[in-house]
Amino acid sequence: MLQCGYICAKDPNNHNYDYRIVSKDDLRNIVVPLLNTYSMHSIKYWRYSLFIEALSIKDSYSPRFAELKQRMSNIPLSYKSPFLHKVPSKSWIVGFIEAEGSFHIIETRNQGTLEHGFNVAQKYDIQILEYIRNALNISANVHSPKTNKKGSKSIFSIRRIDNIKFIIEYFNNTMVGVKYL
Repeated sequence: MLQCGYICAKDPNNHNYDYRIVSKDDLRNIVVPLLNTYSMHSIKYWRYSLFIEALSIKDSYSPRFAELKQRMSNIPLSYKSPFLHKVPSKSWIVGFIEAEGSFHIIETRNQGTLEHGFNVAQKYDIQILEYIRNALNISANVHSPKTNKKGSKSIFSIRRIDNIKFIIEYFNNTMVGVKYL
């Protein structure tokens, strides 16, 4: 237990809550040391490094603080995490899939049958989809960016039953969030 922060109801009707830590002391003394023990393989490292720098600024109205906030929104398309050379652990993959993945049942076109599906999509971190595919040792492709209303994303999608069985086995008894259900 971190013993800091609080839970805030974003949309209690949809069971949507945030966990927030706003105390600079708690962020500096508890959260940052904890996060520094793990490798961030995604674009989040860009924002995290700017966040760390902003945390050291005492005056949140300073021009430097505003500049860092602006840079957080303008991620360079060429940015790659410095931890890309490290292969994510199974624990990291499980956590990433809990946050970003989707397990679903879909109706096949024109056949009216149901089939299992699993996918994970990324806007920036296409290499993470490749890591996950390789870690799971699944021959499915990472599909090039698809564009929809929310922008362009690459997708790693699985429907073959032998791959689905492997996914079930790989993630069995590892999830703690709603995906555990």
